[in-house]
Amino acid sequence: MNIQTPKPVVMFLAEEADIEAKANGNANVKWREQWNGSAPGQGSEIVVDGSNELVIYFGGNQELHDAVTEVVQRHNKTIVVH
Repeated sequence: MNIQTPKPVVMFLAEEADIEAKANGNANVKWREQWNGSAPGQGSEIVVDGSNELVIYFGGNQELHDAVTEVVQRHNKTIVVH
């Protein structure tokens, strides 16, 4: 398996999401990304999979959303399902 080094923006978003998730108790659960295409809340956010509880809101455009998707995929690979 070829694992690429994450881009700096992905690394930054991952660090921010991890800090928020630890603060609100959502570090050890599966996440999913969500896109809100309507103003004023347009942008990407990470929510807890299954409950839609907000982990962190990033805003941004499609390029940022792609980075958020990568953050979620990397996070979910580290979660052990019981």
